Amino acid sequence: MCGFNIKNVLFCFPYVLFSGEEVWTKTGMTDMHHLNKKVKKHEASKICIKHVLSLALLGNVNIAAQ
Repeated sequence: MCGFNIKNVLFCFPYVLFSGEEVWTKTGMTDMHHLNKKVKKHEASKICIKHVLSLALLGNVNIAAQ
């Protein structure tokens, strides 16, 4: 997660890099009252897990070797 304190919103950094739901990429999560529940659901999604793995591998995979 990354935040923008001027608007008081949170974004999912891997989603910002690799695209995803608008609430995690463009508008930002503003529902701080239900944040814990929404983040847990978001982090358990297949696409979020895929993007986190892609971010972890960014710069570590030798394309020529593939």
